[in-house]
Amino acid sequence: MRWGWSIISAGLMMAVSAGATSDWTPSWQTIPQSSSTQQPPERGEWTNTTPVLLTLAAVPNTDVIVALGELGAILRSEDRGLHWKPIDGAPTKLHIHSVVAMPNRDLLVAVGDSGAVLRSDDKGAHWSRIENATTGLSLLAVVALENADVLVAVGGNGIVLRSEDSGAHWKQAEGGTTGNPLYAVAAVKNTGQLIAVGAGGVILRSEDKGAHWNKIEGVPTKQTLRAVAAIPNTNLLIAMGDAGTVLRSDDRGAHWKQIQGAPQDRNFLAVAAANNTDLLIAVGSGGVILRREDKGAHWSPVEGATARQAIVAVASVPNTDLLLAIGQGGTVLRSEDRGARWKQVQGVSIGQHL
Repeated sequence: MRWGWSIISAGLMMAVSAGATSDWTPSWQTIPQSSSTQQPPERGEWTNTTPVLLTLAAVPNTDVIVALGELGAILRSEDRGLHWKPIDGAPTKLHIHSVVAMPNRDLLVAVGDSGAVLRSDDKGAHWSRIENATTGLSLLAVVALENADVLVAVGGNGIVLRSEDSGAHWKQAEGGTTGNPLYAVAAVKNTGQLIAVGAGGVILRSEDKGAHWNKIEGVPTKQTLRAVAAIPNTNLLIAMGDAGTVLRSDDRGAHWKQIQGAPQDRNFLAVAAANNTDLLIAVGSGGVILRREDKGAHWSPVEGATARQAIVAVASVPNTDLLLAIGQGGTVLRSEDRGARWKQVQGVSIGQHL
């Protein structure tokens, strides 16, 4: 399999080509080089220059997209991210780190600091807080299993929580506590398998819809891993993190190898597959956007990524070529061609949260 990436950043554009080997040993060309080497702090420890928005999700089969973040800020768009309105009456002032849309439903579930769990059953127009979450630790990521009511949330101290009723009630999973914060979790479609990643290169794996977890040994990095994605219709997973770390698994997360060639002066904070394809978009510090297309067979110039601060989340709108990304300073970016070109959405206001 041939792999390749193109990278977008303010003042920085790189192109990479790979040979016809399965080890993905790329060479990079810089055009031109940016002098920025800003590194973001640990997620959950943002300073006053931090992003107001931290997470976003698209509601399936609608034009609705929601974004949540610091101090309980909630934004909602009804036109696929072109225009945004703040939602009044948020049920918390805690930071919300992750949101997920339940498959084929109007239900959204979000998680955040101090074990906060929020739910909306009307496409994000109104939200309520679930008071029976079982931890006071920060929850940093949540994922929904397809064709089920199962949700899994991960967070501080390696906590793993599981819900079997779409987020109404939660229990702690077995084998999840590692002492290392877990920053991201992904589900392998139609298998019941999940992967969680975190600080110190920790990777956990579940084969029973998140009920039990095992730590993967022999992970080839100690760098913090902040993002993970399962490539649809394959056994392939990608994990990404600090100092340009990229890991790859070809067996649904049982074994991992490190992929060289990504820029080491960037921390990757999120990664997503575009519209049920093997095209990956990764985002991170310094406004970086990394794109991997169609097994590296074809590359096109990337335009319009103008963010200069960290981009912290990216999401694909189901059944379209549309992707959205959010970042520091209330930045909202939008791409209509699976991440090849990006435009910044103007006029985004967080209202009283700014």
